[in-house]
Amino acid sequence: KERELREIQKRIKMFAKEMLRGQEMTALATDGQLKKCVVTMDRKLKNMKLEINQIKRSIELHRIDEIHQGTEPNDIETPLDELCSTLVLNTGECITFRFTTVDGMRHFATCLQILVDGQQ
Repeated sequence: KERELREIQKRIKMFAKEMLRGQEMTALATDGQLKKCVVTMDRKLKNMKLEINQIKRSIELHRIDEIHQGTEPNDIETPLDELCSTLVLNTGECITFRFTTVDGMRHFATCLQILVDGQQ
């Protein structure tokens, strides 16, 4: 149990370091288009910043209501598959990222969920 907790803490720390440096990711638009983007977080891990085509946007983590994996939520237009992770903001807006592996998607969704839970 304690070893499991240390493993989770190690994964979160690594995730935070990666996000501070910035990660090239792929956003999935509602029309199915894939768009390259860079996702970073601020030092306090309170804001996620997205940059797509020189357009920057900041999202406060406490505004993320849900983080879905795979084909959920099934009530949005975006064509989701098992490689997707969708963030649902408190405004109802959804932002979907598409990963190259299921493990990569799960790692992102799980680690981000832990950081978001820490904001509540």
